[in-house]
Amino acid sequence: MQAMVKVFVKEVRVGKRLDVVLDDGSVVPCNCIMDSNLSTISLQVCDIVRNISMTDVLDVFSGKELERVPTTKRLDELCVTLVMVGERCVSFKFPSILDRENFASCMKILRLAWE
Repeated sequence: MQAMVKVFVKEVRVGKRLDVVLDDGSVVPCNCIMDSNLSTISLQVCDIVRNISMTDVLDVFSGKELERVPTTKRLDELCVTLVMVGERCVSFKFPSILDRENFASCMKILRLAWE
């Protein structure tokens, strides 16, 4: 687990390409970067940047857990959703269940570090 988190952190510190799920279920590529303190996630789609503080992330849902997510987006077993303060959320879609679970696990660990 520690090695998986180490690789994840290395990737997101320089920028990791992810697919963000839009309300209609389509996906848009984005660049995901975390700051050096791992306290803020920056998502960049074209010229738009959205910053998410890890302290605002309330939960991370994936797979069957997605049934509990308060969203109207069309999500499937390849998705992970970060639920934030104010019932805001952002969902990502991954090419495989393994990729989905690696991302979800690492985000849960990083989120717990900020509690």
